[in-house]
Amino acid sequence: MEHPATALRHTSDCSLVFLLADPDDWPHAWYIRRGFKPIGRFHVFTRAGSEG
Repeated sequence: MEHPATALRHTSDCSLVFLLADPDDWPHAWYIRRGFKPIGRFHVFTRAGSEG
């Protein structure tokens, strides 16, 4: 995962940007302070002991 500042620098010329940030980790608040707004959630589920 790249540093949030690097991600913003790469997106400076884009009109639409999607970023993933854990809501319990510091990048989430960092992006919000810079004007980004959450528009959805992404979930990943795994089953304990499952293979493939």
